[in-house]
Amino acid sequence: MFDLFRSHSYGSRWQSRSSYDSLQRRRLQAHLRHLLIVLLSGLTVFAVCQSIVQGLQRQIQVVVAARNVARGATLRAEDLGIVKVPDSAMTPHFILSIGAAEGRQSQTELKTGQPLVDGSIKDSPGIASGRTSIQIRLASVPAQIATGDSVRLVSSGTCSSRSTTEDAQHEGNDLNGLDESSSNDESNSVLEPLCVLADEAQVLQIAEKSNETLLNSITSNREEETAVIFCVSPEEAMAILRQQEQAPILAVSD
Repeated sequence: MFDLFRSHSYGSRWQSRSSYDSLQRRRLQAHLRHLLIVLLSGLTVFAVCQSIVQGLQRQIQVVVAARNVARGATLRAEDLGIVKVPDSAMTPHFILSIGAAEGRQSQTELKTGQPLVDGSIKDSPGIASGRTSIQIRLASVPAQIATGDSVRLVSSGTCSSRSTTEDAQHEGNDLNGLDESSSNDESNSVLEPLCVLADEAQVLQIAEKSNETLLNSITSNREEETAVIFCVSPEEAMAILRQQEQAPILAVSD
């Protein structure tokens, strides 16, 4: 009888301890669920507040390219557009009105939707005091040349008034009448320095390729050329006018 009572008491204590442990686990799980709910609620409130702040952030209008614009092109009203962006540290560098960009020239190639900043455009080149403008038909133009650039203008002919025939005769006499004088004259003419007509000719405008008819091209015996308006000194302009009737003129970028 005593053993039966002792075993019954032991079983009761084990059941009580097991019930207590189960209760503790349930309480711990409830606390964890409560903490998780609080954490998720805090994150939700933070996200909502951030959305409200971004919605209330001051918006500014900036000028963007409404279409692709080539480097050196003069900006027109139809090339530009207005979009709203959030105010930021870049705001002082943006162009904020179309009037501030219209009539100026692009320093770089502009893509559609690209915002305009101070360094991407510049004022159109003008004719300084003591300078003049002249239109030249160039036989060769660098591919990267743009309005506002400065180039050297050179000619394949000689700057002197002597003819090529006279030069060949003088060189032949200096070689004491050798049979190879004609070939030496040809090599000397190739190695002869180019005639530099202008060291810094500023490009004012680049025209389209000439549309000469086939008859005019054959009559003039000249290849299709590009008309470019340059800003040069009066002395350089006179030299160019004299030279362009004698030999092709080329633009060389530095």
